[in-house]
Amino acid sequence: ETELLSVLSGHYRKDACEDKKTVYEAWKIILRNQFHDILPGSSIHEVYEDSKKEYAEAEQLLASVQHPCRSSLIENGQGYTVFNSASYERSDFVLLPETAKQTQYKNEAGAVLRSAVINGRVMVYCPKMPPLAFYPIYEDSARTETAPRVTAQKTGNGITVESPFYRVKWNEHGQINSLYDKKARREVFSKTGGGNILQIFEDKPRCFDAWELESTIDLKKEEITALVSSNIAENNLAALISFCWKYNKSTIEQTVHVYADSPRIDFKTRVDWQESQKILKAAFIPEIRATYARYDIQYGNLIRPVTRNTSWEHAKFETPAHKWIDFSENGFGLALLNDCKYGHDIKDNVMRISLLKSAVYPDYSADKGIQEFTYALLPHTGTFIDAKLEQYAFNLNNPLSAVQGRAQLTGSFISLTNPNVFVDCIKWAEDSDAVVVRFHEYAGSRGRVSLKLHESWAERYRWCEADLMENPLKAWKEGAISVTVKPYELITLLIRKK
Repeated sequence: ETELLSVLSGHYRKDACEDKKTVYEAWKIILRNQFHDILPGSSIHEVYEDSKKEYAEAEQLLASVQHPCRSSLIENGQGYTVFNSASYERSDFVLLPETAKQTQYKNEAGAVLRSAVINGRVMVYCPKMPPLAFYPIYEDSARTETAPRVTAQKTGNGITVESPFYRVKWNEHGQINSLYDKKARREVFSKTGGGNILQIFEDKPRCFDAWELESTIDLKKEEITALVSSNIAENNLAALISFCWKYNKSTIEQTVHVYADSPRIDFKTRVDWQESQKILKAAFIPEIRATYARYDIQYGNLIRPVTRNTSWEHAKFETPAHKWIDFSENGFGLALLNDCKYGHDIKDNVMRISLLKSAVYPDYSADKGIQEFTYALLPHTGTFIDAKLEQYAFNLNNPLSAVQGRAQLTGSFISLTNPNVFVDCIKWAEDSDAVVVRFHEYAGSRGRVSLKLHESWAERYRWCEADLMENPLKAWKEGAISVTVKPYELITLLIRKK
């Protein structure tokens, strides 16, 4: 996002191309801390003390680039500007800066935007934001409040929530025992199952404590059922259901967001983790019959069996995935999204995500302390493409941000014609003043992709295809940008003003 802002500000700043030197230093820090042993949590304790300091240093370097970029792009004035860094039209929520006091807003077309105050911050729902563009919103003092469109109430020993998308019921342990999908007209979970069942397992592998996970952890399994408290709140955007569980010396706090405008159900989690050699998972047991599940990976996705019929399948008891996994039968599925948790397992129709693993070697205090993360459910009809899983998962991992003032640049910087193509980066080239646009096809389909540049570029540019090292592969061209993309292909374009 910092690289993209630098390119956008190039229209207003003559030195914008120099930003890449600072960003390069930040990249070196980040990639050093993505090294083999640092990344998975299998280094000694002192490595993580160092990495915290280094990540802070990288963040400061990026902030030093973002500030002049935003200053050149955003004019002082009333209202706020929301930045959609995604390459698709996006409808999503944005938390305004803490200084925002007005709770009622409208967009540039004058349409009223739904909003609410959540934990002391103003949240606004911004529909149909153009791709790779700024979206201005303004205070609207004439607006009148409407009644909440998501209702929550305590029923017996549990809680029931009604939204335009779902009817959700929790039991006395804080577990979901019913999730009725109104669009699909069906119950998501099996009668003997449920959702968001927090499970604890003994985690003592035969060797390599921080590296290994045994396939036999289910032999020593506990469910966390000691619910200390539960609370409900409603507003114009969502129902917020808060739970607090205790387990030994650890505390798990979770606020479930059931939205009025989004089918995603978020589980925003804060854990004070004080366990050793334990692993925490969240389990969901949908009423779905299938033999394969789909897992998001870098620049694509793949399918894996959920059965254990062979020794090869037995060996795949834990599977890595990036932003989402999807378990679907023909016409209906359940996706599990995350913002930083990558271990999953699906056996038969039980889906689980690994949340915490607390090894004692080589780091004697691995994972101990305060942990914050979010995972989400997305029931859907049709395929993972129809459900726009890639987009919903990107939204979860890249929340919108807003700054005070109005953007000078209006309209999409780049727009694409192929909906199955995802822009991964827009940056300055490493060895020239060209702009790099890199994208990939994620749906396993083939077709043409046309790119339309912002009017400020008019027809004053040349372009060519390049390899990942940014070396031109073909001759430079002028005029319309159009290329053929193959299934899951990664394409790099160089664009340079004349």
